[in-house]
Formats: sequence, C-alpha cells, structure tokens
Amino acid sequence: MSAENQRRLLILGIVILAALLRLGIVVDAEQHWDEEDYLIAGAAFNRTLSEADWEGITEASYNFEHPPLVKFLYGLTYDPAERDRLLNSIDLDTFAATGKRIARQDISLPRARLQSVTAGTLTVLAVAVISPIGGFVLAIVSIHMFYSSLALLDALPLLFLTLMAIAYQRYHRHRQPAALFWVSAIFFGIAGAGKYPFAIAGVALLAHALVYRHQRLLALIGWGLLAIAVFFILNPYLWPQPIERLEDQLTYHREYAENKSDYHDYMTRVNQLLYPARTWHDRGPDYPFIVPVDAAIFIFAIPGTVILLRQRSYFGWWLVVGFVFLTVWRSQWLQHNMIIMTPYAISAGTGLSWAWRHFRRWVLSSMPFREDEHIKQREDPLSRPSQGTGSHEAGREYPS
Repeated sequence: MSAENQRRLLILGIVILAALLRLGIVVDAEQHWDEEDYLIAGAAFNRTLSEADWEGITEASYNFEHPPLVKFLYGLTYDPAERDRLLNSIDLDTFAATGKRIARQDISLPRARLQSVTAGTLTVLAVAVISPIGGFVLAIVSIHMFYSSLALLDALPLLFLTLMAIAYQRYHRHRQPAALFWVSAIFFGIAGAGKYPFAIAGVALLAHALVYRHQRLLALIGWGLLAIAVFFILNPYLWPQPIERLEDQLTYHREYAENKSDYHDYMTRVNQLLYPARTWHDRGPDYPFIVPVDAAIFIFAIPGTVILLRQRSYFGWWLVVGFVFLTVWRSQWLQHNMIIMTPYAISAGTGLSWAWRHFRRWVLSSMPFREDEHIKQREDPLSRPSQGTGSHEAGREYPS
C-alpha cells in the first residue's frame, strides 16, 4: 500500500473515532441548561418559518445576546409537535428570567446535537488532513469532544475558523490562488455569525499578516470588510437596527463578564485545560472527560506552541492570542475554550511529534551497534525559527 493510501486510511480512522466518541455523548448526555436556551430559540424560529413570518426572523429576541445562525439551524430540524408543546407551555418574553427547566426534547434535542457532531467531526477531518496527529488529538481532547456533541453554539464557529485558518495558511504558503485569501474572510464572517467571541481568531490573523507583511494594509481592510458583510448577511437580528442592536448585544456580554469579576482567576484556563473534569459547572454521570489524557495533551502543547511560533505559524498565533483573551476575559465558562481547540490540538500534536523524535534518538543512541550515521537527526526545530511554512519530511508534521 502506498504511503498516500496509508495516510488516507489513517485520516479515515481518526474521523470514525471522532464521530463514535461524539455520538456516544449524544445518546448518553442529559439535557443541559445552555442547550435549553438554544432549543427554545430554535423552536421559535421553527414556528416563524412554518408561519412564513419572515419579519419575525429579524425580531426573534429570545437569547438575543447571541447571534441567531446556529439557533436558526437548530430550528430547521425541530419536531413540530415538540415545538408546539414547548412554546405553548412558556412565555418567551419572561421565561429566561424564571430559571426554570424545560422538558427533555426527545426528538429535537438529538437532531440538534447531530448538527454539532457533524460540525465537530468535520473539524477533526479538516485538521487531520493537514496534521493527522493533530486531528487525532482533536478527536480525543475532552473539551472539544464534549462541546461538539451538545446542542450548543460552539462547534459550527470552530469549524469555520479552522477552514479560515487552512485557507489563509495555504495562501500564505504559496501566494496563490489569491481567492483563498478572500475565502478565508468569508469563513471568518460565518464563524462570527455563529458566536461573537470566536472573532478573536480574526484579530490574530490580521496581526499575523501585518507582522509578517503577508498583505498590504488595503487588502487587509478589504478582508475585514468582506468578513463584516458576510457576518451581517447571516445575522438578520441586526438588520432593522444594526448599531443599536449590536451595541445591546455587546453591552450584555460586557455586563455579564463584569458580574463574574469576583470569580475571575488568571489560572482558571490552565486548570480547565489540564483538568476539565474538575472545573465542570454541572457535573454528572454523563461527563466523559478523562483527566490523564487531557493533562498529557496540555504538556505536549507547550513545546508544540514554541515550535509553531518559531515557524511563524498562524496556528501558534491563534493559540497564544486566543489563550490570552480567554485568560483576561472575566467570564470563564469551560466551553469558551472551544475558541482555541483547533490550534491547541495542532500544538499538542506538534509537541508529541517532537517528543517522539527525541525519544527515538535517545533509544537509538543507546544501542552500541548502531552506526553514527544511522542516528543523526535533523536540527531541532526548537533551536531556530523556520524559514518555511512547515515540514512533512521524515515523519515530521508542523502545520503552519
């Protein structure tokens, strides 16, 4: 079997593993608090569509603080009977303030979760294509595994951020086709329309492009304008009053974060990545996180991040900028770490490859019958910045 076919089989195996792990959570996990908000919003969208009330799409204000794209998609698969039972039992204008739970949506909840699983599995596939070991890490890292299995908002934006990063990196590497640069802006606009905090990855991209002079300033401005246009088209809630409603949404997030200031700790994000099971805010028997695996991934991500930064990799920038943002952001829910899961997995995969090569060199060098020329290794990537955009030789894989 050729090396290329072996690689394809490996990627297929990683994708199947990712899908199976997530489907297990779809079946076993209880209905969570945050899912209920998005299900209610999805049910409202479903009713609006069934009544052909197109204006109602722009006036859907339940859970207004988040853009409607993912909730709208959940609405497309909502069961009409469950929708009617749910919406007839609550008042959309006041229910959020009551703190009450809704009945389990036995049909619509799995359908919505399958949308997240699809987005999460496609993200694993996209990462595995450029870095099989990074894709494997993303398939098993607990935070992504869990939050791409529930009917939340995070899986779809992360998928499009990943596609944005791949398109941008391929353009940066080859300087052609130019369309990839603009396609990355479209992907970023879609991600922002999924959930606002994911926009921090775009800030990292613009900073990366400016520092390494990948594009002229005018082109970067055009990139940003295209992303904003896509974001606006996919955010109908903003159409009637763009400035006022966007300000209301951002004010909500600012005030919510300020209310969490007393609980803020700069070490929270480290603890969440190391031991997510210990920081989960609603523990239960459905919680799938495995502490030793997550701790090992965190450890390998440290040298991996250094390597990516020395290679001038955008993934390194995305991880560092995103982690700093998450660290200073006053709201510190565990699912917010989804913002950095793609570069985190790639960094851990890169660190694991680096550690394996050093271990192998140590083992070979301890064998007296091995001739020196058989144990010589290439220069350690930690010792110098890369002049290229990544290496795939001799089993190395440093996506940039």
